[in-house]
Amino acid sequence: MTALPAAINPRPSWLIVPGALVLALAAGRVGAMGSPFLAAVAAVAFLAIGFYAFLGTRLRGLFLGFLVIVLAGYAFGGRGFAYMGAAPLYIGEVTLAIGVGAVFANGFHNRFGGLHYLLLAFIGWGLLTTVPYISPVGVDALRDAAFWGYSVFALAMWALVTRREQFVTLIRAYRFIVPVFLFLLPVIWLAHTNIQGTLPRFPNAPVPFPFFKAGDVGVHLAGVAAFILLGLYRGERGSRRVPELFLWLAWGLGLMIVVLTNRGGFLSAAVGIAALVVLRPSFKMVPIFAAGAVLVVLAAVVNPSITINGNEFSADRVTGRASSIVDREGERQGTIEWRMDWWGTIIGYTFQGEYFWTGKGFGADLAAEDGFLGQSVGLRSPHNATMTALARMGVPGLMIWLAFHVGFGLSMLKAYLSAQRRGDLFWSSIIAWLLIYWGAGIINGSFDVYWEGPQGAIWMWTVIGLGLAAMEIQRREQLAPPPSSEAAHGPPRQLAR
Repeated sequence: MTALPAAINPRPSWLIVPGALVLALAAGRVGAMGSPFLAAVAAVAFLAIGFYAFLGTRLRGLFLGFLVIVLAGYAFGGRGFAYMGAAPLYIGEVTLAIGVGAVFANGFHNRFGGLHYLLLAFIGWGLLTTVPYISPVGVDALRDAAFWGYSVFALAMWALVTRREQFVTLIRAYRFIVPVFLFLLPVIWLAHTNIQGTLPRFPNAPVPFPFFKAGDVGVHLAGVAAFILLGLYRGERGSRRVPELFLWLAWGLGLMIVVLTNRGGFLSAAVGIAALVVLRPSFKMVPIFAAGAVLVVLAAVVNPSITINGNEFSADRVTGRASSIVDREGERQGTIEWRMDWWGTIIGYTFQGEYFWTGKGFGADLAAEDGFLGQSVGLRSPHNATMTALARMGVPGLMIWLAFHVGFGLSMLKAYLSAQRRGDLFWSSIIAWLLIYWGAGIINGSFDVYWEGPQGAIWMWTVIGLGLAAMEIQRREQLAPPPSSEAAHGPPRQLAR
């Protein structure tokens, strides 16, 4: 492997303490002046410097380990977990502060490229369209700015994950999470639908913990299915794990719950599986799909029916809900028309109106200002991440958003094909898994408020950061001399058999 550039000196200088004090005073001052956004920025900076000063380069391991726990919390608890902490520093902001401190402590080892500059441009344009609304809007600007602010997680992951062995560790952690997530999913759904009013919640949280949202669950089901089918769940020989048959049974139950609850979540999971079949066709998938087809036929013939918490589980209802994705009749037609009308309004006042350059900014209540408050159930965003980018950041912001995601998808696909040609099963499996996870998030974000909240945005930007890191490490390995036989066939490659 080629030598890495020298890291930034990780030892804190004598300027750390007075700098932290100044930031602490600034945070208190701007908070007293009624600027919670600036107070939050100063507080995060203060925390980052404090973590950096006390832990130095050890922050890398702390951040990655803590982030795994936080991501698991978002997957299990959803929006309810996001309110752990106190405004404006919730669990996501504290994790971000640790990550920023870790980046300062460890320095940048990777090479900047077009995608990284696009990501920096996205953050910069987000700042430009947020700062003017800090004073008149206040805390709502901070909440809306999460749409671009959490993209810093992608830069942090790209900067801190620099070795193949780190991916091996992250895979092992995800391997542990998979069965817990699948087996707890029905329990969380039952608790959410049956005893939601008595579930605990964090202070000032509008929703309980755990909180079930089918669209978010559909994204994770796509990621879990790809993880298993790509062989990443199997691990080393002799490792103890839950049999895959039980995982697929639990996965199928989870998908049925999602189908009955949210069409976008089902579409995310279904398209994720379809993409995997295209990327990695394999005879190993035949028994799984054959068993699924048999179960579908049996269910259609017998049509078993059971009602749980007022939700009917039957073959007719499941197929009806699944087919409603392309059926434009009835209630769904009204939902489509509402969204198309809102998106058309956004296109009108940006591409053809006065908000072409900067949009309405972060802080505006889009549902109220655009005249769609009645059907938005209190939501502030138009149920589509691309429309959010256009409405809040204008046409330039939309172009940056689209350029980054299109570039990321094409770059990941190119890296996957390169690994396939070289017979590198490890990187081809990792990159395909991350690509499908990201694609499922894009699909869900096209129908729901997903990238606008921490439970979706932090997951997706972390996946993107891991994708950037994977491409960088793969590039370095291609430029390095051929590894020895032992290095080429050691445990890291066995994980992806």
